[in-house]
Amino acid sequence: MDRRAYERTRPARAAFRRLTVVPLRPRSFPRLRIAALWEAFFVAVGSLRQNKLRTALTLVGIVVGVAAVITVVTIIKGLDQTVAQTFSSQGSTVFTISKNPQIIKSREEFVRFSKRKDVTHEDEEAIARLCSSCWRVGVAANIIQTVKHGRG
Repeated sequence: MDRRAYERTRPARAAFRRLTVVPLRPRSFPRLRIAALWEAFFVAVGSLRQNKLRTALTLVGIVVGVAAVITVVTIIKGLDQTVAQTFSSQGSTVFTISKNPQIIKSREEFVRFSKRKDVTHEDEEAIARLCSSCWRVGVAANIIQTVKHGRG
């Protein structure tokens, strides 16, 4: 602290009062910060002009990335709506019995579910006979077989 700043802050009459230091001039904080931001902006623009290929490739990468994210989100929403619509069209009184679940997570599960017995017409008749709250019963079968043309 220089002598002039000390003399300005020294109390005139009370010798035992606390000294407070007042700076000689206020800081010009906002002006310096704005000037530094403008300078950084101009340096960045100059760097972009010098490296045109890198700038173009970066822009292409950003555009492709954003487009990919938007595409994935749209596909997921569409699938979600399709699944919800499929289940809601069946109603709350429909249930499904199947040999295999809709989603198989591993090869071991696939092998285990493949060893189950097939759902047959007799199973359908038994469900219709034993289920008193069932209005209708139906069976859908997906079987892979060889088809031959003719009587042979």
